[in-house]
Amino acid sequence: MPLVSFENNPINASISNEIKYPLMVCSHERSGTHFLMNSLSSSTFYSVEPYLNYDYSRLGCSLNFYSKKDIFSFIQKCSNISTNTGSFCINSIIKSHFPLSLIGDDSTKILKIAYIYRNPVDVFISYWKFLHKWDWFEGPKLKCPLELMKTKPCGHSQRYQFENYNTYFARWANHVSSAFIASKKIRNIVCINYSDLLSNYTSCIQNLCKDLSIELIEGTKIPKKSNYIKGIESLKVSEDIRTEMSEYCRNEVQKYKYLPRDIISNFS
Repeated sequence: MPLVSFENNPINASISNEIKYPLMVCSHERSGTHFLMNSLSSSTFYSVEPYLNYDYSRLGCSLNFYSKKDIFSFIQKCSNISTNTGSFCINSIIKSHFPLSLIGDDSTKILKIAYIYRNPVDVFISYWKFLHKWDWFEGPKLKCPLELMKTKPCGHSQRYQFENYNTYFARWANHVSSAFIASKKIRNIVCINYSDLLSNYTSCIQNLCKDLSIELIEGTKIPKKSNYIKGIESLKVSEDIRTEMSEYCRNEVQKYKYLPRDIISNFS
């Protein structure tokens, strides 16, 4: 696997001369990110072996995530990797949980972005289990996911956000809203609902690739789960808590007029 260097920060990445533009799969945490990444890797020239983790723990010493100029320079380098045999583009899928509003217009001209979002009840049940997995302060370890929705973001989980939010739900809603707004303005950003990917897998992948001008090279067979960090699966959520979470979401989604219509309609 080639070792690509960004400002003296060497990372493993796959490169290819079959593509011209890098691909980013972006989402709020626990929204089906790896499912979509693995799906695209199994049917296109893009790859998750390895994927490029767009996170502080991998790139923070060489990339300012809050500088659109730095991000554009980074994407340019991903698009043009020079080797002894020629110039290539990174085909390692770039995984990001940063809001798309940080990317900048120049970068979106040379970067394809697939944004996946999910029903917030499922997001926060999964996120609640995920936060309990770590022995550091990734985020609050609360007794139920409903409490998590209502709690102010804290700990290491704050690294993706560019402003403070009163609740984790507000952070999720603004993350999804900003992506949905961007997708209406920028051709290279396409949003996809996780539930649609589950129920209409083939057509979703075909339409996504068509909209992003990505060539399909294999059939759209649902991939096996891999490169996916599970939360504490033994943690259970009662039906009463699920119902309360749905009621909370029903009231909250009305505050965010730029959320996707299918999310809002789930709680009508």
